Amino acid sequence: MTLNEKVYYARCITMNRYKFSYGRKPKGDRLRQIELPDTAPSWVHSTDAEDIWTPLKRIQSLSTPSNVGSAKKKVRNFVQVQDLFEVKYGHSLELNRLQLLSKAEGGIPFVSRVMGNNGVSAYVAPIDGLPPIPGGVLSCALGGNGVLSTFLQETPFYSGRDSAYLVPKFELTTEELLYYCSCIWQNRFRFSYGRQANRTLKDLLIPARESVPRWIHGALARVADDLISAAHG
Repeated sequence: MTLNEKVYYARCITMNRYKFSYGRKPKGDRLRQIELPDTAPSWVHSTDAEDIWTPLKRIQSLSTPSNVGSAKKKVRNFVQVQDLFEVKYGHSLELNRLQLLSKAEGGIPFVSRVMGNNGVSAYVAPIDGLPPIPGGVLSCALGGNGVLSTFLQETPFYSGRDSAYLVPKFELTTEELLYYCSCIWQNRFRFSYGRQANRTLKDLLIPARESVPRWIHGALARVADDLISAAHG
């Protein structure tokens, strides 16, 4: 199969996910018996394959040189979240009161407590008199089932209830910000639906800047390269 065909069939399989759930997994014959088109439509073959790699190429451009911090000694120091980030509360907006607008129409991301899709649950129209939260910060869910779901928001956004955003106090690379997203998320076992993180988020312990592992630098480029090589292989 060509790369375009592989991507097409991957999407076709994904579109069958509504047939399954946590209790009904697509194992064995269930996966094998999913019906797919015999042939890919003509537009699949005419699509420019380079468009598929545009997001990965952008990720590559965000990667830092792999030798950054190579001279640092291995240190295991921890600091509080508030030592590296300024913790601020979000807008506390309710999505059902906002006007939905597609991303293509200029909609602004609405970040809520969802665990997936980078925390974005919808796109909404700009709100008069209420500027979005600037990009380049981390969004963090303070409650709900996805408590401490933390994501890097690259573009301005509005936020829902029970959420905070973290403004870096120092200049951090994209890879470092993503690393801290994971570090904060690893503290989720301390909370539950009934025990929110609104008071204690700022006090959570995360690695100090000098404790960021060396492998973090250049990680985005390595992952993107592996994905591209695997697809072409």
